[in-house]
Amino acid sequence: MKQAQKRDMAALKQCNEELEQTLQQANLLILALNTMIETAEKDGGARALKRADQKKV
Repeated sequence: MKQAQKRDMAALKQCNEELEQTLQQANLLILALNTMIETAEKDGGARALKRADQKKV
């Protein structure tokens, strides 16, 4: 493998690791937000999320 190919491969691996870390953080944020919404709905009794099966008026 040529030196340039090795550098490109290393750069791609680094980019992949960064993307995976960003995805993990986004998934954690989604989990936290969903938990907050569920807690608010239980405490307040109001629905915070729209249901997909509701019709528009």
